[in-house]
Amino acid sequence: MKRRDTEILKYIRAGKNDKAIALLYKSEFKKIASMVRSRGGDEEDAKDVFQDTVLVFYRQLKLGRYNESYEVGAFIFTIARNLWINKLKKDGRLTDLEEVAGKLTDEEDVLEQVLTSEREKKVNLLFAQLGETCRKLLVLAYYQNLSMTEIALKMGFKSEDVAKSKKYKCKKSLIEKVKMQTEFRNELTQ
Repeated sequence: MKRRDTEILKYIRAGKNDKAIALLYKSEFKKIASMVRSRGGDEEDAKDVFQDTVLVFYRQLKLGRYNESYEVGAFIFTIARNLWINKLKKDGRLTDLEEVAGKLTDEEDVLEQVLTSEREKKVNLLFAQLGETCRKLLVLAYYQNLSMTEIALKMGFKSEDVAKSKKYKCKKSLIEKVKMQTEFRNELTQ
């Protein structure tokens, strides 16, 4: 566990919420704001999402639902992402997540897990573990339905072919993470 994560958890458990929130803000707000803006939100939306995210994180921690093997930042980002997706769905600005998952699952239905809410959370945590470039590329491809040409321009790739190749690698990486998680869980239950 990272030192910063240890500090955040220590402050929360000690009731030093101001210090914990300050650390969370310093380390996570820019990433959350960037994600919200990339999906059509503004700075005010980002602030709202961050505030709600911190509340959900506290609640998850208090209920014992936070697994300390996860990085706090990845967990926070996943919460924020889910909150923003739910808001977009509520506002009718995003297609149903099951539809999006269907686009990702053309190989062996590996991501079929997204169909249940518990499995969706796990896939989102794995998605948060991808590099920023992969996360952004997959969001542009599957959530915003941009063409490879548009993605290449937006991401600064030299060509559409580079964008296609990178998308393939990112998708494969996510599928491998899901497979590894599933295999690991199966080994534990045997």
